[in-house]
Amino acid sequence: MLTPLYELVDWPYSASNASMTFDRGWREGERFNFDRKSQMARYDSPMFGDMVKFSLAGGNGSFKDKDSNFFGGSLSVTPHEKITLHAAFETADKTDFDTDLIGDTSAYFGGVEFRITDNWNILGAYKIADFEADDKLGAYHERDITAYSLQTNYYMGDMNFRLGYADQEGDTDNVKDDTLDFTTITGEVGYSFNSVYTFLRIAQHSGTYRAGSGSYTGEDYDDLMVRIGTEWTF
Repeated sequence: MLTPLYELVDWPYSASNASMTFDRGWREGERFNFDRKSQMARYDSPMFGDMVKFSLAGGNGSFKDKDSNFFGGSLSVTPHEKITLHAAFETADKTDFDTDLIGDTSAYFGGVEFRITDNWNILGAYKIADFEADDKLGAYHERDITAYSLQTNYYMGDMNFRLGYADQEGDTDNVKDDTLDFTTITGEVGYSFNSVYTFLRIAQHSGTYRAGSGSYTGEDYDDLMVRIGTEWTF
Protein backbone atom coordinates (compact mmCIF):
# COMPACT_ATOMS: atom_id res chain seq x y z
CA MET A 1 0.00 0.00 0.00
CA LEU A 2 1.27 3.48 -0.86
CA THR A 3 2.09 5.96 1.88
CA PRO A 4 0.07 9.22 1.72
CA LEU A 5 3.08 11.34 0.73
CA TYR A 6 4.32 8.92 -1.90
CA GLU A 7 0.88 8.62 -3.47
CA LEU A 8 1.11 12.31 -4.42
CA VAL A 9 4.79 12.26 -5.38
CA ASP A 10 4.21 9.24 -7.61
CA TRP A 11 1.22 10.56 -9.54
CA PRO A 12 0.80 12.81 -11.32
CA TYR A 13 3.99 14.71 -10.47
CA SER A 14 6.44 11.92 -11.43
CA ALA A 15 4.70 10.93 -14.67
CA SER A 16 6.60 10.12 -17.88
CA ASN A 17 9.82 9.17 -16.04
CA ALA A 18 10.14 12.47 -14.19
CA SER A 19 10.48 10.00 -11.30
CA MET A 20 14.19 9.62 -12.13
CA THR A 21 14.60 13.06 -10.55
CA PHE A 22 11.50 13.74 -8.42
CA ASP A 23 11.00 10.25 -6.94
CA ARG A 24 14.37 8.92 -5.80
CA GLY A 25 13.47 7.24 -2.51
CA TRP A 26 14.61 3.89 -3.90
CA ARG A 27 18.27 4.95 -3.99
CA GLU A 28 20.79 4.48 -1.18
CA GLY A 29 21.59 7.84 0.34
CA GLU A 30 18.25 9.33 -0.77
CA ARG A 31 15.72 7.31 1.24
CA PHE A 32 14.02 10.37 2.66
CA ASN A 33 10.56 8.74 2.46
CA PHE A 34 9.00 5.34 1.97
CA ASP A 35 6.95 4.39 -1.06
CA ARG A 36 4.96 1.25 -0.31
CA LYS A 37 4.57 -0.29 3.13
CA SER A 38 2.88 -3.52 4.14
CA GLN A 39 3.09 -3.16 7.91
CA MET A 40 1.17 0.05 8.34
CA ALA A 41 -2.29 1.33 9.15
CA ARG A 42 -3.83 3.92 6.82
CA TYR A 43 -7.03 5.94 6.97
CA ASP A 44 -8.48 7.72 3.92
CA SER A 45 -11.28 10.15 4.68
CA PRO A 46 -14.34 10.68 2.51
CA MET A 47 -14.60 13.89 0.51
CA PHE A 48 -16.00 16.64 2.71
CA GLY A 49 -18.21 19.17 0.95
CA ASP A 50 -16.84 18.13 -2.45
CA MET A 51 -13.74 20.06 -1.43
CA VAL A 52 -11.49 18.45 1.20
CA LYS A 53 -10.09 14.98 1.86
CA PHE A 54 -7.15 13.71 3.88
CA SER A 55 -5.14 10.57 4.62
CA LEU A 56 -3.16 9.47 7.68
CA ALA A 57 -0.80 6.50 8.01
CA GLY A 58 1.72 5.02 10.42
CA GLY A 59 3.61 1.81 10.95
CA ASN A 60 6.93 0.04 11.03
CA GLY A 61 9.92 1.79 9.53
CA SER A 62 12.98 0.09 8.07
CA PHE A 63 13.25 -2.48 10.85
CA LYS A 64 10.93 -4.66 12.92
CA ASP A 65 11.78 -2.76 16.05
CA LYS A 66 9.66 -0.58 18.35
CA ASP A 67 12.04 2.33 17.78
CA SER A 68 11.84 2.12 13.98
CA ASN A 69 8.58 3.61 12.74
CA PHE A 70 7.08 6.22 10.46
CA PHE A 71 4.09 8.55 10.40
CA GLY A 72 2.67 10.59 7.54
CA GLY A 73 -0.34 12.30 6.10
CA SER A 74 -1.71 14.18 3.12
CA LEU A 75 -4.37 16.79 2.44
CA SER A 76 -6.11 17.66 -0.83
CA VAL A 77 -8.28 20.75 -1.19
CA THR A 78 -10.31 21.79 -4.24
CA PRO A 79 -11.45 25.37 -3.56
CA HIS A 80 -12.51 25.81 -7.18
CA GLU A 81 -13.36 23.34 -9.92
CA LYS A 82 -10.22 24.36 -11.79
CA ILE A 83 -7.74 24.17 -8.89
CA THR A 84 -6.64 21.40 -6.53
CA LEU A 85 -4.03 21.94 -3.81
CA HIS A 86 -1.99 19.11 -2.27
CA ALA A 87 0.16 18.95 0.86
CA ALA A 88 1.84 15.99 2.55
CA PHE A 89 4.49 15.09 5.11
CA GLU A 90 6.30 12.03 6.40
CA THR A 91 8.68 11.49 9.32
CA ALA A 92 10.55 8.32 10.25
CA ASP A 93 12.88 7.11 13.00
CA LYS A 94 15.72 4.60 12.61
CA THR A 95 15.62 4.66 8.81
CA ASP A 96 18.05 2.45 6.86
CA PHE A 97 19.18 5.44 4.80
CA ASP A 98 22.55 4.47 3.32
CA THR A 99 25.29 1.87 3.69
CA ASP A 100 26.03 1.67 7.42
CA LEU A 101 23.97 4.82 8.05
CA ILE A 102 20.80 4.79 10.16
CA GLY A 103 18.94 7.86 11.34
CA ASP A 104 15.83 10.02 11.25
CA THR A 105 14.21 11.39 8.10
CA SER A 106 11.51 13.92 7.30
CA ALA A 107 9.94 15.01 4.02
CA TYR A 108 7.42 17.72 3.11
CA PHE A 109 5.51 18.14 -0.13
CA GLY A 110 3.27 20.74 -1.76
CA GLY A 111 1.59 20.62 -5.15
CA VAL A 112 -1.05 22.33 -7.27
CA GLU A 113 -3.10 21.33 -10.30
CA PHE A 114 -4.54 24.01 -12.60
CA ARG A 115 -7.23 22.81 -15.01
CA ILE A 116 -7.13 25.75 -17.38
CA THR A 117 -9.62 24.26 -19.84
CA ASP A 118 -11.39 20.92 -20.13
CA ASN A 119 -8.47 19.54 -22.15
CA TRP A 120 -5.44 21.43 -20.82
CA ASN A 121 -3.84 21.42 -17.37
CA ILE A 122 -0.64 22.59 -15.69
CA LEU A 123 0.83 20.90 -12.60
CA GLY A 124 3.59 21.89 -10.22
CA ALA A 125 5.05 20.39 -7.03
CA TYR A 126 7.84 21.15 -4.56
CA LYS A 127 9.50 18.78 -2.10
CA ILE A 128 12.07 19.20 0.67
CA ALA A 129 13.59 16.42 2.77
CA ASP A 130 16.35 15.85 5.30
CA PHE A 131 18.26 13.10 7.08
CA GLU A 132 20.19 13.12 10.35
CA ALA A 133 22.33 10.12 11.26
CA ASP A 134 22.26 8.60 14.73
CA ASP A 135 26.04 8.12 14.61
CA LYS A 136 28.02 11.30 13.99
CA LEU A 137 31.11 9.23 13.11
CA GLY A 138 29.64 7.77 9.92
CA ALA A 139 30.40 8.73 6.32
CA TYR A 140 28.26 11.84 6.85
CA HIS A 141 25.89 13.18 9.49
CA GLU A 142 23.29 15.26 7.63
CA ARG A 143 21.85 15.33 4.13
CA ASP A 144 19.17 17.62 2.63
CA ILE A 145 17.49 17.89 -0.76
CA THR A 146 15.03 20.20 -2.49
CA ALA A 147 13.20 19.18 -5.66
CA TYR A 148 10.44 20.44 -7.90
CA SER A 149 8.42 19.12 -10.82
CA LEU A 150 6.49 20.96 -13.56
CA GLN A 151 4.17 19.40 -16.10
CA THR A 152 1.53 20.25 -18.67
CA ASN A 153 -0.96 17.97 -20.43
CA TYR A 154 -3.03 18.67 -23.51
CA TYR A 155 -5.80 16.26 -24.54
CA MET A 156 -7.13 16.16 -28.09
CA GLY A 157 -9.79 13.51 -28.41
CA ASP A 158 -8.10 10.19 -27.61
CA MET A 159 -4.63 11.76 -27.90
CA ASN A 160 -2.56 13.01 -24.97
CA PHE A 161 0.47 15.31 -25.23
CA ARG A 162 2.65 15.80 -22.13
CA LEU A 163 5.73 17.90 -21.37
CA GLY A 164 7.54 17.79 -18.05
CA TYR A 165 10.59 19.08 -16.21
CA ALA A 166 12.01 18.04 -12.82
CA ASP A 167 15.04 19.21 -10.86
CA GLN A 168 16.74 18.21 -7.59
CA GLU A 169 19.63 19.73 -5.62
CA GLY A 170 21.17 18.64 -2.35
CA ASP A 171 23.70 19.23 0.43
CA THR A 172 25.70 16.80 2.52
CA ASP A 173 26.86 18.12 5.90
CA ASN A 174 25.86 21.63 4.76
CA VAL A 175 28.13 21.48 1.70
CA LYS A 176 26.79 21.50 -1.87
CA ASP A 177 26.77 17.90 -3.15
CA ASP A 178 26.77 17.55 -6.94
CA THR A 179 25.96 13.83 -6.71
CA LEU A 180 22.51 14.80 -5.43
CA ASP A 181 21.80 17.08 -8.40
CA PHE A 182 19.53 15.66 -11.11
CA THR A 183 17.45 17.04 -13.96
CA THR A 184 14.86 15.38 -16.18
CA ILE A 185 13.22 16.79 -19.31
CA THR A 186 10.45 14.59 -20.62
CA GLY A 187 7.83 14.49 -23.35
CA GLU A 188 5.12 11.99 -24.23
CA VAL A 189 2.53 11.39 -26.92
CA GLY A 190 -0.15 8.84 -26.11
CA TYR A 191 -3.31 7.40 -27.60
CA SER A 192 -6.17 5.76 -25.69
CA PHE A 193 -8.34 3.10 -27.28
CA ASN A 194 -10.91 1.48 -25.00
CA SER A 195 -8.86 0.26 -22.01
CA VAL A 196 -5.48 0.38 -23.80
CA TYR A 197 -3.09 3.35 -23.68
CA THR A 198 -0.13 3.30 -26.11
CA PHE A 199 2.62 5.89 -25.83
CA LEU A 200 5.92 7.19 -27.16
CA ARG A 201 8.04 8.74 -24.41
CA ILE A 202 11.34 10.60 -24.70
CA ALA A 203 13.28 11.74 -21.63
CA GLN A 204 16.72 13.16 -20.94
CA HIS A 205 18.22 12.52 -17.50
CA SER A 206 21.23 14.54 -16.32
CA GLY A 207 23.29 14.05 -13.18
CA THR A 208 26.70 13.25 -11.68
CA TYR A 209 28.15 9.80 -11.05
CA ARG A 210 28.70 9.22 -7.34
CA ALA A 211 31.35 7.14 -5.53
CA GLY A 212 31.35 3.51 -6.60
CA SER A 213 31.00 4.29 -10.31
CA GLY A 214 34.62 3.43 -11.09
CA SER A 215 36.43 5.79 -13.44
CA TYR A 216 33.16 7.69 -14.00
CA THR A 217 32.94 8.88 -10.37
CA GLY A 218 32.44 12.65 -10.24
CA GLU A 219 31.72 13.00 -13.95
CA ASP A 220 28.51 14.49 -15.31
CA TYR A 221 26.24 12.47 -17.58
CA ASP A 222 23.30 13.00 -19.93
CA ASP A 223 21.22 9.92 -20.74
CA LEU A 224 18.58 9.94 -23.47
CA MET A 225 15.73 7.47 -23.04
CA VAL A 226 13.23 6.53 -25.75
CA ARG A 227 10.39 4.26 -24.69
CA ILE A 228 7.41 2.82 -26.55
CA GLY A 229 4.86 1.12 -24.35
CA THR A 230 1.31 -0.01 -23.81
CA GLU A 231 -0.74 0.08 -20.61
CA TRP A 232 -3.92 -1.90 -20.00
CA THR A 233 -6.59 -0.84 -17.52
CA PHE A 234 -8.55 -3.72 -16.01
